[in-house]
Amino acid sequence: MIKILHTADVHLGREFPLLREKGPEYRRQLLATFEQIIDLAIRENVALLLVAGDLFDSNAVHGAPIRTVLASFRRLEASGIRACILPGTHDVYSEDSIYRFLPLPPNVTVLTTQHSSQTYQDLDLTVYGKAFDGKLVGTSSLQGLSLSADSKYHIGLAHCSLRIEGVIEKETMLVDRNEIAGSGLDYLAMGHWHSFRDCSQGPTKAFYCGSPETIYMDQKGAGSVAIVMVHDRGKVDVQPVRVGSKSFDEMNINVEL
Repeated sequence: MIKILHTADVHLGREFPLLREKGPEYRRQLLATFEQIIDLAIRENVALLLVAGDLFDSNAVHGAPIRTVLASFRRLEASGIRACILPGTHDVYSEDSIYRFLPLPPNVTVLTTQHSSQTYQDLDLTVYGKAFDGKLVGTSSLQGLSLSADSKYHIGLAHCSLRIEGVIEKETMLVDRNEIAGSGLDYLAMGHWHSFRDCSQGPTKAFYCGSPETIYMDQKGAGSVAIVMVHDRGKVDVQPVRVGSKSFDEMNINVEL
């Protein structure tokens, strides 16, 4: 069995101006929650940490978020855990991408426009992902996907929206249910939507893990990561694990006298 931790949409460095004086406190909470994700990966002895986009809120992040990320990935390295990151729409892989300048340790791979897959021979597994460079508006995240014949297991990373007829038909990056079903992937780790959601189609398990902390106050279902257990081809189990400190809900109050 191969155990994987899937996270996305951490948005480290986000300003939260609407929170006013509470903004810095919540920025620190995002860092603390990311460190909890690293703790969970080590505790669960996962083989691989996947980040499906928007680890950072922008390419202009500096200071504490950078120090925390580098120290966290070095902790993973010391525990023999690899990480694979797909840039998202906030930390887009542009000419000024933060990933072009970060001194990441060798256990961390960033998928880019030039490097769209990473094979882990000891796991007999390849990870695939199309990095958004700001030019691929409306492009399918799975377009042109070609699976390696050298690996038994195939994992996709996609920072995208799920195409829903009449509701979501135009987005920065899209994926169609039929594309998921016909992808040949064992698991598609999705990011961009901030709530945990099962989008599995056909033989491919596909999930949004959601943001580990609530980013927008009108979104329910945030606060989790996904533990993915690959038992064999076509045998994948996915379990949400709560890591968030905050949650959002709605309440209707009757104020009639």
